[in-house]
Amino acid sequence: MARKTIGCKEGKRTYNHTLAAGAAVILLIIIGAVSYANFGTSWPTFAAGKTYYVDAANGNDSNNDGMSLGAPFKTVKKALSVAIRGATVNIRGGAYRESNLYPKAGVTIQGYGTESTTLWDSSRSVFVVENVDTVTFRNFTIADTSAKGILVKNSGNIHIVGMTFQNVKEGAIHCENSWGMAILYNTITNSPPLVSNHGAIMLVWPRGGWRSIWDNIYDNTITGRSVGIAYMSDSEHSGGEGGEVTLSISNNKITVGRMGIQITGTPLNIKTVYVRKNIITYDPNTYTGYFDFDSAGVLLETGAGMTATIENNTITGDFYYGLKPWNDLSNLYKYLLVRGNTIGIAQTAPRPNYAIRCVRIGLGDTITKIHANKLYGDNGIVLSYEDVEKLSDPRKNLSILTNVIEVSSGQQAIQDDWGQGDKWDPPKNRIIYR
Repeated sequence: MARKTIGCKEGKRTYNHTLAAGAAVILLIIIGAVSYANFGTSWPTFAAGKTYYVDAANGNDSNNDGMSLGAPFKTVKKALSVAIRGATVNIRGGAYRESNLYPKAGVTIQGYGTESTTLWDSSRSVFVVENVDTVTFRNFTIADTSAKGILVKNSGNIHIVGMTFQNVKEGAIHCENSWGMAILYNTITNSPPLVSNHGAIMLVWPRGGWRSIWDNIYDNTITGRSVGIAYMSDSEHSGGEGGEVTLSISNNKITVGRMGIQITGTPLNIKTVYVRKNIITYDPNTYTGYFDFDSAGVLLETGAGMTATIENNTITGDFYYGLKPWNDLSNLYKYLLVRGNTIGIAQTAPRPNYAIRCVRIGLGDTITKIHANKLYGDNGIVLSYEDVEKLSDPRKNLSILTNVIEVSSGQQAIQDDWGQGDKWDPPKNRIIYR
């Protein structure tokens, strides 16, 4: 398998990636997204430090200083014991059984050139990033562990770029109470497929660091799992400290059996969410063993004054919900835009490329726009509210325009809790019954 070659200019966090033709434009967008300016935080600056080399076949931890290809260390653990802020650790090709590796702040760990480098352990997490800032991982493989690949705890400005994760059971990338994450261009696979509710990428109890900040999850490929990307919080662990978080999840290719992208909880400091241009496909091989009435391509069960944009995603397969951005009485969005998404595939058979319900939205005093989507399902748009009788006019802030909605014969293209059904401005949407 061809390796991805990635370079990094530390001062600007500029990634130079060997990409397929036509991807350079996307990369320019990423460069801006992961710059320090867009993270919104003045991270510590540091000069380039020492470069260390690790070589499992030819290295020596006792007699070598690790400072050259001719005198490398044998283990990554030894290199990390001496690498301090500004240092780079180059890991030569080979297989390394190492675990519980703790990098210090400001250290870059990377595969050497195009050589194939794999770190693994059968039962323990390979890397643990704890109480540090500005750590970068890039261009090597973590494989075959029943624990986590990279575990991040109470840390900020962590960049995980161009990595490959194979058969990592509890989550390839698992972050707790951390901020300023840049998770880009990674490949996460499980073979045979893993039936588990651990997300391939999980951010739990995220917070905003000491100032407003971005978390970016771009251009990752995830296959062979039940859950793709999970961003989860609760009132106990977030909102009381740190600045506001902007979350951007874009251009990912996700093939799963339960949740493609799951953003849940009450993260009071998360104020803006973008879910854009993701391709999410249902995979029955990672099915959880029963019909899951909560399965969704994108599940967004949060709010609390948040602005959310879900646009230009493609979702296919037998998810129960294609998109489920949800409001309830205590947890309302400020603004919700669902635009330009394609859910399902236009065809005569209802399975396997139809969601049961393409879009389900909980209404409240939220400005909600559902525009220019192509929806193919058993039902099209389901509008709901657990206390609809408390709303003076459920339609006041709701706009449903220029959608193409194709549904099963006898079903409703637009269904709601107050009896309007398909009477909702049908001339402004194209409705097809098959």
